[in-house]
Amino acid sequence: MNFTVCFSRLGRKDKPFYRVIVKPLRNLPTLYTLDRLGFYDLSVERNVGFVYRLFVLNEKRFLFWLYRGARTSSSLKKLFLDFNDDIVNNE
Repeated sequence: MNFTVCFSRLGRKDKPFYRVIVKPLRNLPTLYTLDRLGFYDLSVERNVGFVYRLFVLNEKRFLFWLYRGARTSSSLKKLFLDFNDDIVNNE
């Protein structure tokens, strides 16, 4: 069976909150999740003009699913590489 690692949108209007999940590759609703790997919170404080981004990922479980043949969505792959690039450039 093939798996995909992707985002599941939560939150309310204009305040998105994404959960990183593993689900079967078939087009099933996100109700059928196999594992929750983390979350991505993008909060915009409009009064201050401050953008707050928080990306938390359980890397052991992420690698476990990748070794089992899971595919990642393009948006998750781009975000993961972007955050790893930020970490490397800040050190």
